[in-house]
Amino acid sequence: MSFIGQLDHRLVIEKPLRSSDAIGGADNDWQFHANVWAHLQPVLERERLYGDAVDGFANHIITLRHRDDITTDMRFRFDTRCFDILSLINKNENDRWTICKCRENSI
Repeated sequence: MSFIGQLDHRLVIEKPLRSSDAIGGADNDWQFHANVWAHLQPVLERERLYGDAVDGFANHIITLRHRDDITTDMRFRFDTRCFDILSLINKNENDRWTICKCRENSI
């Protein structure tokens, strides 16, 4: 299966930038990591309960050409929308496509 014709969204990958503030706390900001073409697909995956914790649910699947420099600490940005990366899958384990389960978040 080929996704090349479906990579129709230009997304920014951002990584967290943590720095100390003046009173010993931490400031969290986001720093540019890369621009990528990707396929953005809305989905609905239900929350699951594990013990007393709720496992976060994905509401979007983002497919892009394989990259090994993305982690679940990062996020995608599309215009004013942000997508936290919940999990990464190397589709068919052949280093061609990365499938990211994401949750849309407000900026």
